[in-house]
Amino acid sequence: LNPKLSKLFVGAHQDDSELCCGGLINRTAEAGEITLVYTTNGAPFHPSYYPRYRFTDKRKYSELRKMESITALKSFGVDASKTFFWDFPDQKLIDHLEKSVEILSRIVSQQKPQVLITHAYEGGHQDHDSTRLITQVVLNQLKNPPVLYEYPSYNNFENNRRFLFFIPNVNPEIEFILNELESNKKRALKRIFASQEECISDFFNQPDFYKKEKFRKAIQEDFSQPPHRGRLNYQDFNPFVTYEEVQEKFNQFLAKMNHS
Repeated sequence: LNPKLSKLFVGAHQDDSELCCGGLINRTAEAGEITLVYTTNGAPFHPSYYPRYRFTDKRKYSELRKMESITALKSFGVDASKTFFWDFPDQKLIDHLEKSVEILSRIVSQQKPQVLITHAYEGGHQDHDSTRLITQVVLNQLKNPPVLYEYPSYNNFENNRRFLFFIPNVNPEIEFILNELESNKKRALKRIFASQEECISDFFNQPDFYKKEKFRKAIQEDFSQPPHRGRLNYQDFNPFVTYEEVQEKFNQFLAKMNHS
């Protein structure tokens, strides 16, 4: 995680990478080459979500989320030209896996990062898991891929909703300790991502949120199986997408990739 190594951060939504990797993003922008990808437009596909966001127009809401992200990245020293905002709907990246692989492959080939950092496979949000899947598929296709690291967001491991907690596997965690400037910049994210106040408040309540960030080298995940036993987080918080639907889409996609 040396900041001098060029990095590509791949997050599902406009706030994921900033919340979980803001310190590392800031230090990388100061010392090395950095690129960020957002695999959805941040606007939920189902209209029932919009009253709580005080929006009726999905496009306007998507543009607001994009501007929030650009503002946050500017505070971290990242120019908007270093970002790629995709236009797939929030919560429905599972319907665009093949196209996502095509787009991400092109970006990785153009940018040639030494390290790619993305979501852990943890069942927190189906877009997070889909993003983790496409990164693994893309890197498996390359002869000399960047090293893949992951970060935790939230999950329901052992029926306990946890934030910034890795589901244990064979690889050790790496702690990235924030300096005072980085801590203050992460504090400002609460104001910058105002449209997400209800959704992200739990992050700011975590005792180590302003002190350190967690990463680990990624393993080869088996996406035909759930990330952990028991009920996944998005089964309780995303009622319009079931795990069975996600698993079916993942299996269909993986079968097609293996056949090709």
